[in-house]
Amino acid sequence: MGDAISAFLVPISTDTSKMEKIQQYQEEATEEFKKFQESQPKSVGNSEKTGDGVEGGGASLSEETETAATSSAMDPWEIMDAEDVGKKIEKGVEGLLVDKNWKERVAGGESIKVLY
Repeated sequence: MGDAISAFLVPISTDTSKMEKIQQYQEEATEEFKKFQESQPKSVGNSEKTGDGVEGGGASLSEETETAATSSAMDPWEIMDAEDVGKKIEKGVEGLLVDKNWKERVAGGESIKVLY
């Protein structure tokens, strides 16, 4: 695989105009990301990561934006009240769900569907 990548990169790396364009677009992307990061509300996880990991590569860039997006959002599983749904399900539903007759299986599914 190394030879295949080298065969692809050698013609590009020797062409200075292409390398200048690549560098220009990389700098523009870095500036755009910094502006985006400044426009986002500050959170504890996001404020620690400003600026340092930007030039490290594309992976750190996507990890930072993903972390910023998930850290500011509330987790619905933490907000919801615990509820025992086992008590709501009828006792004969399991038999209906494994029945050979498809109509009985549909009826079992519908009885569970009504609960939600």
